[in-house]
Amino acid sequence: MPQRRFILGRTLTLLLAMAASVGVLGQGPVLVGLRYDDFVGPPAKGPDQRLRMENALFAACRRVGLVPTVSVVPAAKRYLDENLGPWDSPAGRQRVLLLRSLATRGAIDLAQHGYRHDFRPDEREASEVAGLPEARQREMISFGKQVLRGLVGRSVTTFVPPANSYDAATLDALAATGFQVISGMLGEGPAHREDLMYVPVTVEFAHLEDAVRNAAAYPGPTLVIAMLHPYEIRDYAEGTGQHSMAEIEATLLRIKAISGVEFTSIGQVQREHPELACASHFRAAAELTPRFRSRVFKPLVYLALGGRQRWAWWPQEVYRGVRWVFAVPYAGGITLVTGVGLATVAWRRRQWRRSGRRRLRRAR
Repeated sequence: MPQRRFILGRTLTLLLAMAASVGVLGQGPVLVGLRYDDFVGPPAKGPDQRLRMENALFAACRRVGLVPTVSVVPAAKRYLDENLGPWDSPAGRQRVLLLRSLATRGAIDLAQHGYRHDFRPDEREASEVAGLPEARQREMISFGKQVLRGLVGRSVTTFVPPANSYDAATLDALAATGFQVISGMLGEGPAHREDLMYVPVTVEFAHLEDAVRNAAAYPGPTLVIAMLHPYEIRDYAEGTGQHSMAEIEATLLRIKAISGVEFTSIGQVQREHPELACASHFRAAAELTPRFRSRVFKPLVYLALGGRQRWAWWPQEVYRGVRWVFAVPYAGGITLVTGVGLATVAWRRRQWRRSGRRRLRRAR
């Protein structure tokens, strides 16, 4: 009887230890957001195909319960190969009305996307603001903020730099003009200021589902923000589009069905989850994203293939072959606790048997 009580007690202790380990190492909520970039003015001529596509996109987001962050370019004159008309034209007023009505209902989250989204030809990497003096950047950002406030009737406090490119002077200019959040690309840009929240894009939409499924097994809460542009949607850009509207909605529905997933927006992260909007968190979660994997494997892939255009796909495939490495620490922790517990039970059982034999010898 004492032996049974001892074994039962040790077994319960072991099970509690394993449960605690799983609780510490188990999965946390995965917050998933979508940043839709390049919402610009109407075309100078012809029907507004983008407006039709964007109406369909925002309707799909409403059906799945997602509030996208819409990055609006205040003063764009041209988008891709298309000249743009003014906001106060009939087509422009339709776009403004769409923004205002959706923002008023809380169906979208607004962000300012640069000033004109122009890239300077003297820069090696595309950028509208990086490299300019802080005073010039402040002037451009401030003017764009005034234009955007006049369009939507409210002040916008999230800034998305065009091409996700910015520098330390950009951060100073944003702080001086009342912005509270900057959303670039994970791993890009300088060290961040304490008075600006950092909520970068972590993955392109093409890899969003893959990243969310990986994040669902990651310990602790994880924030995954995807980036999507008009030219990636086939309903608007047949030549460059990768996703149809039906595919986008189906992807979002599959993601919503994953256990632990919650949809969010950059503005909601700022209000409700400020602890997730920090550089250290994104460094910890960076291994979930193709961007991180691309940075790790890119030099090797470049030497092997020598082709810049093929970089985007090969790192993802290479990573799939070794992603089990990230599961080793978690499986190792549970295995260690289990092994120590079983060894303790076996040792205590041997000790009990030996003491029992000694008592029997003394009794004889």
